[in-house]
Amino acid sequence: MKKKTILFVDNSTRCFCIFRLAVAKTLIANGYNVYVMSPAPYEYYVNKIVEIGAAHIPYKMEGKFSPLGDLKLLYKFYSTYKKIGPDYIIHYTIKPNIY
Repeated sequence: MKKKTILFVDNSTRCFCIFRLAVAKTLIANGYNVYVMSPAPYEYYVNKIVEIGAAHIPYKMEGKFSPLGDLKLLYKFYSTYKKIGPDYIIHYTIKPNIY
């Protein structure tokens, strides 16, 4: 039987580690493949994600309104979703929910 795959999408690697790392750790312990897609400005937090057995997928997000930047981000989300083919995608922030 194929393991279920869950993709978390967050706009802050630090906030993911503070608020959702325990959830990801529990899912991994229960046999799920877990991916975390978030910006990666701090290697410390990326290492915490990798240490629990999850895969980290970095992306670049501009903090201001930028139509071109938003299109690039939309393409990054789309291509990642197609590549991984997750069973569940969990968005915590506004931009992924809008797209």
